[in-house]
Amino acid sequence: MGVIEKLSSSIGTRTQEANVKVARTCLADPRHLEEIAEALAGKDARLAGDCAEVMTKVAQEKPELVAPHAGTLLAMLDHLNGRVRWESAHALALVSSLARRLVRGALPRLGSIVRRDESVIVRDYVLDTIATYGGTGPKAAVEAFPLLCEGLDAFNSKHAARVLAGLEGVARAAPRLSAEIRTQAVRFEGHHRPGIRKAARSLLRSLGSATA
Repeated sequence: MGVIEKLSSSIGTRTQEANVKVARTCLADPRHLEEIAEALAGKDARLAGDCAEVMTKVAQEKPELVAPHAGTLLAMLDHLNGRVRWESAHALALVSSLARRLVRGALPRLGSIVRRDESVIVRDYVLDTIATYGGTGPKAAVEAFPLLCEGLDAFNSKHAARVLAGLEGVARAAPRLSAEIRTQAVRFEGHHRPGIRKAARSLLRSLGSATA
């Protein structure tokens, strides 16, 4: 029996236990990830969702095993099924620092997803992908920064706390952006949402501009 036959949807369960077991199998023998990637790109949405979840579970422990499949994960961000999209986005975020060339080429598309995808979770993880990429070096930081600024205000600043946290890594990667990043943080340090205020003040502290 292959690993696909052991996934939740294959055995008729709704829990993630079966997928967790398959992820462990893939961690022990990464060759199984080829089978997972193939089914992820297949026509069965429930099976694809399981496969995306397996990719996420593996990437949480060994992102280097999933990074070769980043292109498949990226392709799944346009899937009609929400679970497939957000699990794929989660896995992609976890491996984005190891798939820099792919992410760089996909930045316009990722920005479009942030603007239009109906799923908050998908947008969260896509912004994580952009921020992680931005933290990999000065050039990447400059490329990612405009999209992250856009993400600060997207959907009534729904993702602002997450983006502000991500900007800490961008600032470390490109200190010359610190003044511009500080300007963005100041905009949110008095925000009415506590989580956003906290993230903004944390960012300001990391930039050396602690406030009372």
